[in-house]
Amino acid sequence: MNKHHRVVVIGGGFAGLQAVHSLRHATVHVTLIDRRNFHLFQPLLYQVATGGLSPANIASPLRSILRRQHNARVLLGEVVGIDIAGHRVQLRDGGEVPYDTLIVATGSSHQYFGHDDWEKLAPRLKTIEDATTIRRSILYAFEQAERESDATRVHTWMTFVVIGGGPTGVELAGAPSEIANDTLRSRLIQARLAGKTLPPFHYRDLGTMATIGRSAAVANLKWVKFSGFFAWLAWLFVHLMSLVEFENRLLVLLQWGWNYFTRNRSARLITGKGAEDVRERKTGR
Repeated sequence: MNKHHRVVVIGGGFAGLQAVHSLRHATVHVTLIDRRNFHLFQPLLYQVATGGLSPANIASPLRSILRRQHNARVLLGEVVGIDIAGHRVQLRDGGEVPYDTLIVATGSSHQYFGHDDWEKLAPRLKTIEDATTIRRSILYAFEQAERESDATRVHTWMTFVVIGGGPTGVELAGAPSEIANDTLRSRLIQARLAGKTLPPFHYRDLGTMATIGRSAAVANLKWVKFSGFFAWLAWLFVHLMSLVEFENRLLVLLQWGWNYFTRNRSARLITGKGAEDVRERKTGR
């Protein structure tokens, strides 16, 4: 393999992945470098920002995507320089990756057209962290409006401004209205307004359970203690039925079933602090 032509692809987005896939039958050694360990489907980021999808629904680990392409490998790292004369890619942690052919597919970034001060009030929407930040802001505004008694303040909290009328802007603009009218209708306030009463909440202790691996668990259901495969099945059932919405039960059941038969965990996303920051904390460099 070392004698093969070395191709380095920077960026695991649409273009980078397409470049790697196109070389799957070539006698080359492909190295894909990205500062994130997953491919992100950016067109649906607004769905994460408005609570419609979770981050794992629109992101896939790069190693999982390329697991069957034997001439390709994935490196987690941030490229900070390219030694054109020496044919080497330089990484932030000091490492270098040699290449014979280099493909740069780093994608695009957001911009504020010379007004970087806008970012404080108008967060970007390019990464999972951006989406979860916007989601937190939107949901927090609804929470604050729920506590307000002054109509003017409620109106202020419930006013959202979207700059940009492209596909993402239009889709994002319609989401707060849908959240207000459908998603966050208040499962208690409506009952009170209708003069209805709800039964008091009573906690029911279902016992103690813990899964310790594939098809293995321990269970203490007060009246019986057992372990092994049947304890694992009981753990699955109790936790599924404890989820409050049928949709969540179905999605979790499908995800667990897929993970069980494929031995794959699809939500292996490294978000937040970069790998370089983690490495610095571990090594002190």
